[in-house]
This record gives sequence, structure tokens and C-alpha cells, in this order.
Amino acid sequence: MEVAKVALDGGAEEDSYSGERNGGRKRKRGSLFNE
Repeated sequence: MEVAKVALDGGAEEDSYSGERNGGRKRKRGSLFNE
């Protein structure tokens, strides 16, 4: 459950630098965790 929360809260923060570098790859990862 903690991971899911981090994905939603930290998703935006990580997407700031990870999204640009990986082209939003981290964002896709967060979806899997949410599922």
C-alpha cells in the first residue's frame, strides 16, 4: 500500500526529471503499481 501512495505522490516529482529522461517511462511504471 505504501508503494501505491508513493507512486501517486512521488509520481509527479519523479516525472519531473525521470519522465523527461525516460520519456515518461516512470509514469507507466506507476500505473502498474496502482493496478
